[in-house]
Amino acid sequence: MTKQVLFTKEDLREALAELARRLRERGVSAGIRIVGGAALALAYYDRQPTIDIDALIYPSLEAEGPVLEMVATMAAEHGWPGDWLNSNVKVHAPPALDAAWRVLFVEGDISVQIAPPDLLLAMKLNAARGVRDARDIDVLLELCEIRDLESAEAVFEHYYPGDALSEKAIGAVKRHLSPDG
Repeated sequence: MTKQVLFTKEDLREALAELARRLRERGVSAGIRIVGGAALALAYYDRQPTIDIDALIYPSLEAEGPVLEMVATMAAEHGWPGDWLNSNVKVHAPPALDAAWRVLFVEGDISVQIAPPDLLLAMKLNAARGVRDARDIDVLLELCEIRDLESAEAVFEHYYPGDALSEKAIGAVKRHLSPDG
């Protein structure tokens, strides 16, 4: 039976290291780019545990298949949810991914990277899921040294060219910039 699992920063590192080791042992070559709450927990702030790891797997679908097969194997062995690491976020990923990804570690031909704060901010603003994303947006606005709405819009526009911030995202930025107002 699969149980609800909350991954702490240490759990995330251990699970990713095990995944990378197992993939290397099978001769798989792939990049795993971590975004979302897991990226924030691993690199940017002492965040509450997360239930999954949102990842962009590259360079192609040829890499994604073996990675997700190993994820399923590990899930069965550890009693984790089958999607403890998933690539569902790819449908919401920005078309512009020219970012300075932070290398967490390399294991053979497996590279595990974490998204930079500006990309995470753009993705969180794109999602703008109210209370669920509020703390992450606040932290990312600080990390990116955003002091006005126009700067937040510029970060968003870089990753989502031609798109505009939603009213929910604008509200989140304004609440951060004027917490008393």
